[in-house]
Amino acid sequence: MASGNVLLEAIDPRRRATGSSVVVISASPINRIILAQSIEGIYRQTTCVDGWESFDTLNTQELALVVLDLTREHATLGDIVASLIELRNRRNDGFPRILGITKGGQPYDGSVRTAMVLDAMISMPLTQDKIQASVARLLNQGLAH
Repeated sequence: MASGNVLLEAIDPRRRATGSSVVVISASPINRIILAQSIEGIYRQTTCVDGWESFDTLNTQELALVVLDLTREHATLGDIVASLIELRNRRNDGFPRILGITKGGQPYDGSVRTAMVLDAMISMPLTQDKIQASVARLLNQGLAH
């Protein structure tokens, strides 16, 4: 049955059915709310955490997507990036996909290592359309049709 939400329907049912979740990592409570509301419209299982909380989340949930807010300094950014690299190496399926939120198209720290771990980046200002289109595209990557 159609949900009426074109973007929700655009995410391959095999990806939605995995039970995987999306985590938003942001030092900004406001950005966590904006990102979560945009993503929850197309992907129901969304968790929002700050940098310190992300370590437990990255190790305890079956993640399909990590949305990493790179618009301001994270005291834990280097450790988060290292954890994401380790998680991908363990999973062996290319997931979680990693979407970076930037200002001016570059991570706050300007790190090549940070930029290299990202599957996609979107720049501020954020719009619901921009967020949802990126999420749908990333979650459908790598699925055999």
